[in-house]
Amino acid sequence: MASILKVDKLDPQSGTDLEIGTSGDTITIPSGATIVNSGTATGFGVTNTPNFMIRQGTATSLADGTRTKVELNTAIFDTDSGLDAANDRWTVPTGKGGTYFITYALRFETDVDFDGANALVYKNAAALYSIWGAEIYYNTFSGSFLAVLAEADYLEMYGLQRSGGAVNASTSDYGLQTYLGGVRLTT
Repeated sequence: MASILKVDKLDPQSGTDLEIGTSGDTITIPSGATIVNSGTATGFGVTNTPNFMIRQGTATSLADGTRTKVELNTAIFDTDSGLDAANDRWTVPTGKGGTYFITYALRFETDVDFDGANALVYKNAAALYSIWGAEIYYNTFSGSFLAVLAEADYLEMYGLQRSGGAVNASTSDYGLQTYLGGVRLTT
């Protein structure tokens, strides 16, 4: 038979910590009950940080037929300071490995139509995800994916185009068009 303890407030005897249950126990909150937190909650999942969105400070010139790193050196937001502006990349901060949702976009700033346009995201200097297509009048190539990233892994974005001449990666035109962003979902 279960015992019922009815009180309005529990205070730890030591004045610092209160422990409910023992390792292996299950604490059940019944249906209809509400937990109200007026303090700091720790150990309850992920707070979805870090999260970041980085962009170019100025347009990157993409040479014809050459994979060129996009100069992502400006943070729109970056909760845990992972932007490495000197190297145009975002690095997973100390202790922040996990599964991330990543999003990216690259707009080719040209009205010249051509085949062979490619936007790529690299992880640790190797291609991780990419999208190919034909450039048709200022097209934007974008994608999103899940990636398991460890502490110190880094992400970069590259562009490849075969227009016959140099083409800029657009910075903005009625909103942001070339960017790399992400959010940690799980540890």
